[in-house]
Amino acid sequence: MSIKLNLPKKYPYAYETHLHTREGSACSVAYGSEMAVACKAAGYTGMIVTDHFYYGNTAVDRSLPWSDWVEQFCEGYESAKQQGDKIGLQVFFGWEATYDGTDFLIYGLDKDWLLGHPEIKDASIAEQYQMVHEAGGIVIHAHPFREAS
Repeated sequence: MSIKLNLPKKYPYAYETHLHTREGSACSVAYGSEMAVACKAAGYTGMIVTDHFYYGNTAVDRSLPWSDWVEQFCEGYESAKQQGDKIGLQVFFGWEATYDGTDFLIYGLDKDWLLGHPEIKDASIAEQYQMVHEAGGIVIHAHPFREAS
């Protein structure tokens, strides 16, 4: 099945802001490079890879040392970015942090920031917000209208 966006001429840009890859999220079946191709084919200008973070539905082995975990976690984004650069699709990095069923999208930081801040994996919601905000990033509620236990 293919989807094509019908964008208005006054606003011809669309961004996928919450996207998971097989490399980083256990719920995804498509590789980052495949997601980039699909987003481009659908008419998107860009996408933000927000794979499930450390205590979420991650596909990355939590027993790895932090630096190895981060390297593997970023593979979906890096694959999507490489493909996006080839096909003219903007690709940005983020992640989805989970706290007892409440999910937050983190934008504006990068792999180097993660490598230098292993304490982010065990931060409370308030600590996460402070760390991300102080580094110039943004925290967005991922599912504001979800009704869950």
